[in-house]
Amino acid sequence: MDVDVSAPIQSEDCQPGSSTSDNSILPSDDILQSAPTLWKVDRHFQEEIVKKLIEQNIYKQDFSRSEREHNGHKRYLTKSLFERTMLNGEKVNREWLVYSLSTGCVYCAPCKVFCQKNEDKAFINGFSNWKNPHSRVRKHENSSKYKNCIRIWHDRASDEHRIDQDLVRELEEEKKYWQSVLRRIVEVIKFLRARGLAFRGNDEQFESSKNSNCLGILELLAKFDPFLAQHIQKYAGAGKGSPSYLSKIICEELIKSMLKQLLMEIVSEIKQAEYFSISVDSTSDISYVDHLTFIIRYVVSHGKPIERFINFVEVHSHKAENLANVVKDVITEDLGLDISNLRGQSYENSSNMAGAYSGLQDRIKELNTVAHFLPCAAH
Repeated sequence: MDVDVSAPIQSEDCQPGSSTSDNSILPSDDILQSAPTLWKVDRHFQEEIVKKLIEQNIYKQDFSRSEREHNGHKRYLTKSLFERTMLNGEKVNREWLVYSLSTGCVYCAPCKVFCQKNEDKAFINGFSNWKNPHSRVRKHENSSKYKNCIRIWHDRASDEHRIDQDLVRELEEEKKYWQSVLRRIVEVIKFLRARGLAFRGNDEQFESSKNSNCLGILELLAKFDPFLAQHIQKYAGAGKGSPSYLSKIICEELIKSMLKQLLMEIVSEIKQAEYFSISVDSTSDISYVDHLTFIIRYVVSHGKPIERFINFVEVHSHKAENLANVVKDVITEDLGLDISNLRGQSYENSSNMAGAYSGLQDRIKELNTVAHFLPCAAH
């Protein structure tokens, strides 16, 4: 998963009432979306966190987990602790203070990230003494250790204070350049796929009258887009080992990535609808290899029926047992759906598909008795 550097850090990914372990090991991709108790501070984490806004977890004002008992009296964290009153009476937010929904403690984000050896360990390991907490917080934010961590945070966030600022700026410009190239390529791919147009041509060369639709559209856009024209002039025909985003290989990779994302969206819709039906039939391609066309039908929340083509699935046997295994694997393994929510199945009327005793529909009914069969004619 790619980290979106423009998104704020969610300092807590669990809801009130959930539990987390301080010893949990997080995947590197999810580390910036975790609770303060789970922050695994290293150089990479420090580089990423200074670019983001930290979510303080006070928007819901649910401090139920902060309950602590002192001398028989229950005390809770209050939102006022996150505000500081200046000498002129103005109130400002303590952006450095972060609340953990899982532990009910507050943490000093700069100290936890940049000053592990701070003498005031309470705000690194979790502060939860709600008996006159304002004085402890004021003492902490006036300490030299805290001020030094804040200075480091701001210096690291600004490229001007880095000795490698020129390199960082160059890398950022390079990243923006390739993002701009990728954005144009993706739009061309979406255009061709939406209209069912072929990608490949007789050759893959620019300025050829027999090149692919993809390259032809890029050439057309380049006439009105100086950025794309300059990119094509520089990278066209660069060959293997030179990234350009113009080759047929990258197009195929992008199509697969877009297909994966689209399937995720469809599966999410189906899971929200809960119940679904399937329509399956086989056809052979130009190389005479049989494929099952797999279609799912469901009803969204506002009552509209939706029918989605999922995939072509290669099959090597038309026996009902083999077909049943393929259908089951697509539903449970590929899509991650619960086959108990299947409510309908539709096939053509051959015995291996529609047979009431040993056909595909009968074998699916062994897995789910309410998956009613309808012939393709009725469908």
